[in-house]
Amino acid sequence: MKTSHFDTKSNVISLVFGFAALGLSAGSAQAQTVTLQGGANANLYKAENLTFGSNKLEKVPATLGAGNYKESTNGASFYVYCLDPLTSLGNPLTYTKLTGIGNSALSTFITDGTVTTSVNSYTEQFGKGAYTAVNNTTASLSYDDQATGAGASRVLSKVTELFNYAYADATNTGSATKSAAFQYALWEILGDTKGTTGAWTAYSANGGGLREGTIANVGAYDATLGAQINTYLTALNTGTQAGWSTAGLSTASNYTFTVYNSSTSQTLVSVTPTGNSVPEPGSLALAGLAFAGLAFSRRQSKRKN
Repeated sequence: MKTSHFDTKSNVISLVFGFAALGLSAGSAQAQTVTLQGGANANLYKAENLTFGSNKLEKVPATLGAGNYKESTNGASFYVYCLDPLTSLGNPLTYTKLTGIGNSALSTFITDGTVTTSVNSYTEQFGKGAYTAVNNTTASLSYDDQATGAGASRVLSKVTELFNYAYADATNTGSATKSAAFQYALWEILGDTKGTTGAWTAYSANGGGLREGTIANVGAYDATLGAQINTYLTALNTGTQAGWSTAGLSTASNYTFTVYNSSTSQTLVSVTPTGNSVPEPGSLALAGLAFAGLAFSRRQSKRKN
């Protein structure tokens, strides 16, 4: 809704409190318990052989891509991607649903050491047995959390970037290949690229802690999927709009993230679009004050006249 002017005191007060509320709640995520069930649309899955970690945990094949779910019988269907590749999907699909403004729910999962006793944070997830089994031999080949130093904020930034530029491409076209490539890129960000000295190395499908193919057959067995994975990873390594433009994805969209978190099942993430030109929360609060000042000066001017 577009508002052209502010004539009344009540409108100004409502605007100021509205902007202030957005600014105050921007960093928090709320939680509730929900159960997921199959959605009305087709899953966008594709199988590929993957190898995790220096101890060579081979998933032959692994299922990559977006699953379609809903929260109730009459609920709207939506796509989810997996944030927890080494945990099985539990049944029933009961989750702690984390929601908030922008990527605050994702931030709660990735950057908080502990979310609640009933769910796993990012670092707690990678502390589970399936992950510790593949991260303890050669650091550069481990599939491990990247939380050392500024790593958690880097993971948050890169996951957000991937969704902003590539989510629509991966889901709107109905392409299982693109959806699977997106899932691979998401798993790559979560557990790969830590060098032997803690330095960040480039995302790659053929090296590091997550590799496409098996030890006996390194590299893609699906050349089309392999090419799409490399398209997304190359853009992520560039980390610029120009890099994504080379991939044909020059427009970034803003999303609100929802994390479906569990201590016994795969952790999942979904997003909903919030538009392409959303100001930062701090800017929103400042804008509210600016509008209040403008309205006050206009009232003062009218009194003088």
